[in-house]
Amino acid sequence: MGNPRKFVFFENLAFVDATISSDSINRSIEGNHVPYTPKTNANVGTAIYFTNNFNTALTLNYKDQYYLDKENKYKAKDAVSLDLSVNYTLDNGLKLFGGINNLLDRQNFDQEGISNGEKVYDPSSGRTFYSGFKYTF
Repeated sequence: MGNPRKFVFFENLAFVDATISSDSINRSIEGNHVPYTPKTNANVGTAIYFTNNFNTALTLNYKDQYYLDKENKYKAKDAVSLDLSVNYTLDNGLKLFGGINNLLDRQNFDQEGISNGEKVYDPSSGRTFYSGFKYTF
């Protein structure tokens, strides 16, 4: 039913040091960080291919803190999550998949912002399970 086990390691790293180069209305913010732009986004993980048809993956995701305003007064928190996925492909073209996002059930926020001078939070989902299928003709 396929080759022997195979381990694959993967990663990606995005580093963005975006600053406001000029502002004709408010020069005091020149040099500040661009709002809603984390400096670092990173993912690292491993996939295990038990056979050509069956694999699992474990992925650690990180999003750095970022500023919420041009004045750089307010900061959003950094976020970490661990995700697990499983895939199985049958020989007839049917692929079954499932997984768990935020496996450790960490309290993260999808979005943070400022409203009337107050910090507001949009909490992310806790541990989330999903499953599905895909059929290729």
